[in-house]
Amino acid sequence: MQVINFIHQLKLEDIPEAIQREGIRSLIDTLGAAIIGHNTKLSHIVNEYVVATYGGKGGFLWLDGREVSLPAAVFANGMTTDAMGIYGGHPLARGTAGATLLATLLTTVTPNATGKELLKSWIMGFEIAFRAGIALNKRDSSKAHTACTWNIIGSAAIASRLLSLSPSETEHALGIAEYVAPVAPIPKTVGYPTMVRTGAGWAAMEGVTSALLARQGFTGAPTFNIEEKEVADIWDDLGQHWQLSKSYYKPYTVCRWMQAGMDAALVLRDNLKEDFKSITSIKVHSFAVATKERNMPMPKNTEEAQFNLKFAVAAILVYGELGRATTFEAAFKSDIVAHLYDCIETIEEEKFTSIYPNQRFARVIIKTYSGMTYDSGDIEEKWASTEPPTDEELKEKFRALTKGELSEKRATDLEEMVWNCISLSNVSSLLELMNQPS
Repeated sequence: MQVINFIHQLKLEDIPEAIQREGIRSLIDTLGAAIIGHNTKLSHIVNEYVVATYGGKGGFLWLDGREVSLPAAVFANGMTTDAMGIYGGHPLARGTAGATLLATLLTTVTPNATGKELLKSWIMGFEIAFRAGIALNKRDSSKAHTACTWNIIGSAAIASRLLSLSPSETEHALGIAEYVAPVAPIPKTVGYPTMVRTGAGWAAMEGVTSALLARQGFTGAPTFNIEEKEVADIWDDLGQHWQLSKSYYKPYTVCRWMQAGMDAALVLRDNLKEDFKSITSIKVHSFAVATKERNMPMPKNTEEAQFNLKFAVAAILVYGELGRATTFEAAFKSDIVAHLYDCIETIEEEKFTSIYPNQRFARVIIKTYSGMTYDSGDIEEKWASTEPPTDEELKEKFRALTKGELSEKRATDLEEMVWNCISLSNVSSLLELMNQPS
C-alpha cells in the first residue's frame, strides 16, 4: 500500500484485531503519561508560555481548559506527555513517538469523529513514525537522533488525515515536516539532561504546522526517509506487517536504557538479607550507551534523573518502584539512596552491547560488609516486545499514574472510554475529560 493511500484510506478492517488491541493498549498507556506529566514544573512552564505568547483558538491545554491556537496546544500537550517519559517506543526506531502523536491526535481530532477514526489515525501515525525512524537510522547510522527528528513525520501524517488534506497536500506536508524536523542529538540530551528532553512538543507543533501550511498551498521537498531507494524495503510491507507489534512499554519513569539495570536490581531486592547501609559495592553491567555516566552527580530533579543509571538502580533498590513524582522527590532527599549511588559502578558488557538495540540486558552484582555477594545473572528488561505487559498490568499502571492527579470517577471514565473506543459514536466526551481543568 502506498504511503499516501495508507494515511488517508486505512480502514479498521484493514488492521488485524491484534494490532487494533495493541493500538488501544498504547493509547491508554500514553494517556497515563500525559496525565502524570500535567503537574510537573515543565508542564506549568510550557502552558503559561503558550497562553502568554500564542493567542487564537483551535486547541485546548489538557487538564487545564484554556484555549490557544492549534500549534500552540500540540506543543504544550506534547511536552506535558513527555515530561515524565513513562510511555513506550520502538527498539529499531531507537526512540519513542507516543507523546508527539498523542498531542497531534487529541488536539486535531474533531469531537464528532468516531472512536474508530481515532484508533485508525493513532495506529496509522505509529506505523508512519516508526518506519521513518528506522529509515533515518539506516540512512544516517553514524548519528544518534532523538525521536523528534523522525516522529514529526508521523505527526504530519495524523494531522493530514484528520484535517482532510488532499494526497498532493499530504505529500508536501510530510516533506515540510522532514525538512524542518528538530535536530536533537541524543548524546547532548543524555550528557546534559534538561527540560528539552526528546523534543516531543516541537515535533508535534511542527508536524501540525506542516499540515496546516500544506493545506494553504505551501510546498515542501521530497521526504527522503520515505522516498529514497535505500529505504524502500522499510516501506514495502506497509499495511501488511505492523511495526506497532514490535513496540515496547516502560514500567519506570526513566530512559529505557536504564530499565534492564533496574529489573536486575529488583531481582536482588527481595533476596537481600542485609540492611542497605551494609552494601559496599554495586556493579551494574549493561550495554554501552546505558553505562556511559559522563561523571553525572546525584540528580536533583526528574530531568537529571532520566539518563542516570546509578540513580535509577539506587532508587529502585530502596523503593521498589520508580513511576511517580513523589517517589522521585523522596529519592532525591534520601541518605540511603545517596549511599547506594556512591557504591555503584557502571560497566559496559560487550555481549550486551553486541545485541543492542534488538535486546537490552543488564546484570547487577552487590557485595556487603559481611562478605555476601548477590548476583542477578543476565536479565532482560521488563515489558519488551517479546514479553509485553498484560492488559491488567497496563490498567494497573494507568491507575497508579492517575491516582491523585484525577478524581477516581474521571480516571475510570477515561480508562473505560479508551478500552472501548471502537464502540464510541463520537469522541466528544473523551476530549472533554482531557480538556477540563483537573
